[in-house]
Amino acid sequence: VSPGTATVTAGQSVVLTANVTSTGFNVLDVEWSLTGAAVTAGNAFIENGVIRTTEDATGTLTATVKSVADPTKKATATITIA
Repeated sequence: VSPGTATVTAGQSVVLTANVTSTGFNVLDVEWSLTGAAVTAGNAFIENGVIRTTEDATGTLTATVKSVADPTKKATATITIA
């Protein structure tokens, strides 16, 4: 995942990218997930690697991306909301 760490201002967005290569799998699709108090409160979400936050968002988020073809292959990024 790039970037592996980032800081985002509440109310703003940050874009993450995943570099997927294959050795034997034809599917290069990934699934994104996001955890943290701001997600639970409905103040942050992720879609296609783009994390969006509301102006009320605070704390730290963990974004995880995993391979659809091989879910054991995953990476994380830590996002701090300032």
